[in-house]
Amino acid sequence: APKMQLPRGGRSAATVTWPASLGAHVSRGICWAIQDEYCIARTRNARHAGAPHMWSSGGGEFAAVRAAARLTSLLLESLLLFPLTKIPFALRALACRRKHMRAVRLPHTTLETYPPPVDRADSARSTILFVHGGSWGQGAPWQYSLMARSLAQRSGALVAIAQYRLYPHAGIDEMLDDVYDALCWSSGRPGGESGRVILVAQSAGAHLCALLLA
Repeated sequence: APKMQLPRGGRSAATVTWPASLGAHVSRGICWAIQDEYCIARTRNARHAGAPHMWSSGGGEFAAVRAAARLTSLLLESLLLFPLTKIPFALRALACRRKHMRAVRLPHTTLETYPPPVDRADSARSTILFVHGGSWGQGAPWQYSLMARSLAQRSGALVAIAQYRLYPHAGIDEMLDDVYDALCWSSGRPGGESGRVILVAQSAGAHLCALLLA
């Protein structure tokens, strides 16, 4: 695949660190949360001026405590409760992948394909290539196995899910190379209609496709 350079200030995008600074974003978010709570404390102090009230003193300290409580709740929900609710979905997705997926080895990654049902095999000349999202640093083809199987059943096409290397282990040039390899296989696969590919993508995957086709 040809190397694709996307200039930004005279440099390839592959040399630009992105996300620019996760630590800075997290720190800024914490500061904003504390500031929000402090503003709320000052507003309530004004409403209860002259009256003994839990908000009438120590507004800054109480704001920090409330902000810490909000962040703790958010972390617990994001890192513990939300993943637990997704366990049934993950089990179904993995079972579907194990039963229906056929892997195709590409130069750097694996393309996961889902053929249509046997009774629609005659219409499998079309190929749907799906490129997943995940903020360029997460996400995996197996998470979309149920969608791919359903799409193959409804359309009668072969559905392929592209895998691409993720940040920080790869830059945008490598990601584009991987999507390009998946697109080349899809457009020239054995038994398929040459050059006929329906490209479907989500979030970061759609961004990569737009860059590739621009």
